[in-house]
Amino acid sequence: MELLNFILLPAQSTYRKMLHTMKHYISWLLFLLISLHTVIAHAQEQQKALSTSKVNITDADTATIWQLTRLADRLRFKVPDSSLSLYQIALNKSRVANYGDGMASSLIGIATLFIDRGDLSQSLDILKIARPYCESSVYKNGFYLINLNIDYAAVYLQKNVMDTAANYYFEALKQFEIKKSADTSLLLSIYSNLGAMWVDDGQYELAYYYLKKAKDLGNATKNSKKLVEIYTNLCAVYIGKQLYDSAIYFGKEALEYNEEVGNSYMGAFASFEIGNSYYYKNQPATAIRYYEEALKPGTNIPAYLELNANMSMGEAYYRLKKYDNAEQYYFNVLNISQSSNYSSILIETYNDLDSLYSDTRNYKYALKYKELASMLKDSTLNAERIHTTTQMEVKYRTSEKDRELAQNQLQLTKQRARLQQKNILLESLLGGVLLLSALGFTIYRGEKRKRRLQLIMMADLLKEQEIDQLKAKLNGEEEERIRIAQELHDGIMVQFSSVKMNLSCVVDRAIDPEEKTAINKIVTQLDNATRELRKSAHNLMPDMLLEEGLSEAVYYFLSELKQGLGIEIDYQHYGELPVMATEYELMLYRIVQELAQNAIKHSKATQIIVQLNCTENILSLTVEDNGIGFKPGPPQAGGIGIKNIQSRVASLKGTMEINSEQGVGSTIYIELDIHNLEKKL
Repeated sequence: MELLNFILLPAQSTYRKMLHTMKHYISWLLFLLISLHTVIAHAQEQQKALSTSKVNITDADTATIWQLTRLADRLRFKVPDSSLSLYQIALNKSRVANYGDGMASSLIGIATLFIDRGDLSQSLDILKIARPYCESSVYKNGFYLINLNIDYAAVYLQKNVMDTAANYYFEALKQFEIKKSADTSLLLSIYSNLGAMWVDDGQYELAYYYLKKAKDLGNATKNSKKLVEIYTNLCAVYIGKQLYDSAIYFGKEALEYNEEVGNSYMGAFASFEIGNSYYYKNQPATAIRYYEEALKPGTNIPAYLELNANMSMGEAYYRLKKYDNAEQYYFNVLNISQSSNYSSILIETYNDLDSLYSDTRNYKYALKYKELASMLKDSTLNAERIHTTTQMEVKYRTSEKDRELAQNQLQLTKQRARLQQKNILLESLLGGVLLLSALGFTIYRGEKRKRRLQLIMMADLLKEQEIDQLKAKLNGEEEERIRIAQELHDGIMVQFSSVKMNLSCVVDRAIDPEEKTAINKIVTQLDNATRELRKSAHNLMPDMLLEEGLSEAVYYFLSELKQGLGIEIDYQHYGELPVMATEYELMLYRIVQELAQNAIKHSKATQIIVQLNCTENILSLTVEDNGIGFKPGPPQAGGIGIKNIQSRVASLKGTMEINSEQGVGSTIYIELDIHNLEKKL
C-alpha cells in the first residue's frame, strides 16, 4: 500500500495538469471559430502559461534516470529486491522532473517484478497508473504502450483468462504495426508470448504458427536471448503434440543458446520443459535431474515456475513411489502458494496429496486434502461469480457516467451551434481547404496503394511461376518413371520370360544330370532377376497406389522393405485420408519412399517409424529413426534426396522440418493443407 500511495500521488497531480491543459485546448478551438485575431492572442497566452508551469529537466537528469532503469532491468532476475529499489528511485526522480518516459519505464518495470512474484492484483493496479504515461510516450514508436499490453496479457494468462490475455497480445501486435516500430526484439516477445499462451490453452497448431514466425525472425536477426525463450516454447508445443524426442531436441537447443546468453532465469524454464518431456516419456528419474536444474538454489525464478517445478518434482517422485520425497515437494507448493494467486495449482496439489496418502493408507490425511481441494474449488467458483457480478455493476456505473457526459456534450453542442451561426463564412473557407486536402490525400493514398498492390501481384506471379516450373519438372520426372516402368515390364521382362522358356526346353532335352543342374541354377537366377525387376517396375509406378490408394501403397512398400532388409519398420495411420488427385498421391508416395530409403542407406537405422496423420484440415507425415543422426543445416546444404523431398513439399505448398541429433536419430515432419491437396494440378 505504501508503494501504491507513493505512485498514486504524482499520478493524481499529473491528471489534474492534463485536465487543465485539455480545458485550455478546448477553449482555443472554440475561440478559433470566432475570429483569427482571437485565436492568435489566445494561443500566445496559452503558450506563455505552459512555459511557466513546465518543470525543466536537464540531460543529466534523464541520463541518471535511464542508468537507474537499465541497471534495474539487468538485476530483475538476479536480485529482484534491489531491482525494485532502483525502479522506485527512478520513479521518484521522474515524478519530481515531470518526465513522462521515465515514469512509464519505472512503472512498467515495477509491474513486471510483481508479475514475477505472482502478485497479480498489485501489478494490475500499477499498470492502470502507468497507462497514461505509456500512451503519451513517443519513445521508440510506442515501445512502452506495447510493453504495457504485453504485461496486461501476462497477468491474465497467469489468471487463466485466455480470451482477455489474447486480446492484449493482439493489441500489442496492432500497436506494433500502427507505430511502425523497428524493435524486432519486441516483436519476438509478442510472437513468443502468443505461442506460449496457445500452448497453455492446448491450441498447439496456433502456437506453432506464431513460434515458427518467431524462430525464423530470431535466427535472421541472430537474437540468441530471444531464441532461448522461443525454443523453450517450441519444446512445450511438441510435448503437447506428444512428440517427446522433438521436444527434448528443442529444449536442448534452448540450453545451448542459453550458454551463450548466460540467463539463469530462461535456463530454468528450458530445464523445466525438458524435464516434462522425460516425465511424459515415462522416464521420471531423468526428469528429476532437469527439474533440479530449474530449482537450483540461487536462481531467481517467477512464482508460477517455482510452483510448477516443485509440483512436477512431487509427481515424478510419486511415480517412482518415493513417497517421502514427493510429500516434501508437495508441501513446498503449499508453502509457496500461500502468497500467490494460483488456486488451480493448489487444487491439483491437494488432489495429489490425497492420492499419495491413499496409496500409503494414511486415510485421515487423504480425506483432509480431498476436502481442502473440494472447498477451494467451490470458493474459486464463487469468486468467479462475484467477479462477474462486479463487472456487471461496473458496466452499469459506466453507462450512468456516459449518460452524464452525453448531457454535458449536448450543452456544449448548443454553444457551438450559436458560435457557428456567427462564423459561417470562416467555416466554409476552412471546410473547403480541408476538403481539398482530403481529396489530395485520398488520391495520393490511392496511387500508393495501387503501386503496392502491383508489387504484391508481381511477387505472387513470380512465386506461382516458380511453383508451376517445379510442378512441370516433377511431372516430367514422373512421366519418365512411367515410361521406364512400362519398358521394363513390357520389354525386358517379356524377354526374360522368353529366355526362361527356352532354357526350360533345353533342360527337358538335356541328358547329363550335371548339365541339368547347371541349367536349373541359371533358371533360378533368372527367376530372382525377374522378381527384382518386377519389384523395381512396381516401385517406379506402383499398381497398389492406383488400385488401393496411398495408405495401402505405403503399407505394402514398407512391408516389402521390412521383409527384404530385416529392419524394424512401424507404420502408423490415423484419420481418414481425403480424396486426392493421383498426382498428389504419387508425390506423397515418392516422399515416403525417399525418406525411408534415406533412413536405411545413410542413417544406419535399425528402427524406423512412419506416421501418416490426417486431422481437421491438416495432413502430416512424420518419419523417425534411431540412426546416427546428423547436424541439420540450411535447405541448400542437404543432399540430393533431401532436395528432391523439399522440392515436392514446396510444389504441394507445404512445410518441412528436420530435427536430428548425432548419435540419437532423426525426425522429419511434413505438414500439408488438405484444401490444397484436393485441387487439381
